[in-house]
Amino acid sequence: MTPNQALKQRLTDYKNHAQAVNSDTYKRCVGPIHEKPISWRQARLEWPLNKTRPAAIKKSDITRTLTSDKSKLFVYEFEKMPGYVDHVGAHEINHRLPPGWYCEVIGDSTIKAAVISIRCPQKLNPDNDSHIFYLAGTYSEDFDGVTIYTGKIFECQNSAAYYADRMAEKEAEQAKEADKKFQAEQRIEKLKGDYHELNTEGLALIKEIKQAASNFTPHICATLKNEVKRIVWDKTQIKVQIKALLANPGLIEEWSR
Repeated sequence: MTPNQALKQRLTDYKNHAQAVNSDTYKRCVGPIHEKPISWRQARLEWPLNKTRPAAIKKSDITRTLTSDKSKLFVYEFEKMPGYVDHVGAHEINHRLPPGWYCEVIGDSTIKAAVISIRCPQKLNPDNDSHIFYLAGTYSEDFDGVTIYTGKIFECQNSAAYYADRMAEKEAEQAKEADKKFQAEQRIEKLKGDYHELNTEGLALIKEIKQAASNFTPHICATLKNEVKRIVWDKTQIKVQIKALLANPGLIEEWSR
């Protein structure tokens, strides 16, 4: 199994674990136990305690993976890339830049920007009169692996910081869109469950009213009718919410505030 395949398998296993927990087909016995529904990121945090970590990758087994257009390099950690000297957070180079970009609808996970210094013996950097150049990279303290943008080599560390920040923002937006869709799907499943419960409650109430209608006082009858109307109203609102989420999963962000 290649590193790329292993990472994909781990992501699949985390998603399956989250789905199993959310559908009540898997019981968690030890913590941390997050409130359902959980995302695959929360499933990842629970995994070592509730199951054997899937497709484990040892650092010694990691090989570098370069995209076909050679614009990105994926490695387990920055130190694994060729020519590595050191790396620093983009916001530490330029204090105007944020320390990270939020990549979840619910939660505080962020994607951070970094500037990696590399040594290139064949070239001389006129900015620092050395063989040190800079690349932009991104990482997260919540995910395995880092991304290095190899398509642009910078002579200026500050320019690399700005570029890294833009890439981190772009990655975070993409991750957040995917998380919105996931959270919307989870909310829809919960709404469907709530609708089913209301349906069962309403049918049982109507049945009791019909069976004992002659024994109820006018006041009790009015109260029961209002309860039935409330159930019908709640079911209508659930239908409206499901329809809205199917049309626009992004609404989940507003509803989660």
